Amino acid sequence: MEKQADLLKQRQQKSRYAFETGVDSLIEYQKHKTTLSEEEENVTARLKQLHEEVAKMERAKAIEKHFTDLIADIPGNFLNQPLAKQKMLLRSILERIEITRQRFHLVFKF
Repeated sequence: MEKQADLLKQRQQKSRYAFETGVDSLIEYQKHKTTLSEEEENVTARLKQLHEEVAKMERAKAIEKHFTDLIADIPGNFLNQPLAKQKMLLRSILERIEITRQRFHLVFKF
């Protein structure tokens, strides 16, 4: 995507050069400029969307790692804590627990 944005800038420069040297008329230059501007907006929007998706995936990965570390620590520290503290810790990470005859499902807050 970034390469595509660079190519669009090059095309804009070539279009301007063609206008300045008299190869293209003002109408042709305006047409090229409008088209290239629209393409640039689309590429910029898509690039922004991709950056947001990458950031979201990195946040999810960090949360998953943190959660995995917490789960790995449960047998040692968690079970040695007083019952009130165990309940408080579970309430801080669990949104709800769904129990049916077919399944047991934990819904986490993150």
